[in-house]
Amino acid sequence: RCIKPNMCKMPDQFDQNIVLNQLRYSGMLETVRIRRAGFPVRRPFQDFYKRYYMLMKNLTPPDDMKGRCCALLREYDKSKKEWQLGKSKVFLRESLEHRLEKEREEQVYKAALVIQAHILGYIARKRYRNICNCILVIQKNLRAVLERKKYLHLRKASIIFQKHLRGKLARRTFKQLLEEKHRKEEEKRRKEEEERERKRIEAEMLAQKKAEEARIQAEEARKAEEARKQHELELKLEAEQAMEKMKDQSSQKDSNQVEEILRLEREIQNLQRKKEQQEMSLTEASLQRLQQLRDEELKRLEDDASRAAQEFLESLNFDEIDECVLNFEKSLGSDYSS
Repeated sequence: RCIKPNMCKMPDQFDQNIVLNQLRYSGMLETVRIRRAGFPVRRPFQDFYKRYYMLMKNLTPPDDMKGRCCALLREYDKSKKEWQLGKSKVFLRESLEHRLEKEREEQVYKAALVIQAHILGYIARKRYRNICNCILVIQKNLRAVLERKKYLHLRKASIIFQKHLRGKLARRTFKQLLEEKHRKEEEKRRKEEEERERKRIEAEMLAQKKAEEARIQAEEARKAEEARKQHELELKLEAEQAMEKMKDQSSQKDSNQVEEILRLEREIQNLQRKKEQQEMSLTEASLQRLQQLRDEELKRLEDDASRAAQEFLESLNFDEIDECVLNFEKSLGSDYSS
């Protein structure tokens, strides 16, 4: 429970009477009195001996744990007024526990001092050995520095002598190499000029050859386009002749199929005209895409026309008309593949 220091709920104010009344009415004073009258400290034999065994240096401990605890307690209280032994625990008053804790702290402090002394001694010996090793290293390096200075002095003198001798030989060699270098540079410059002239002539010849090839390709493309247009015109004439024959020999149902074929042919012609008009204003990528779409549409229209013509021919079963339509289909197929 909380203990109120004052009735005004103010900080830094402690009313002794109010606090004493609260402790009395809450039973705390009675609890403290009962605790002092009994044995509030209760430890098992094993824990008690493990905590206070260092206080039995001058005693000969018995074999059993209870006897060891009894011998230790008799050393500090022979009247047995402040301690009792149970079946598995040691019962102590607080005063005896305080004395035991104080003795234990002193023993632990002494043991800590001994450990500290050994550790400090070990550290000091280690430091001394390190200092001795450092002194040896310093002496070694100092002797090495002195010997090195002597060696460097002799080396410097020998280098000066070698420098003058090698300088004389190097100047002689340099003069010869310089003359050789001028001669090689002159030859290299002459070869580079010849190589540049040869490459220029080859480039001019290659440009002329490419221009001629481009002209020939353009001429071949123009001729191929004219041949394709002529072939398409012939196919149209053949289709018109076939349609005229079929109109004379078929019924109203057959004429509808012929009209469908003619409609498909007109659509093909319209797509070809649109393609020729748009080729002048489209980029290379657009031309490729348009060519692909045109080929797909032409293939679809040709398939429809071929299917309609096949149905029409099957219904007529005329040898002459069948041969004409088959030739027309072959011509369309060869034109699409080319």
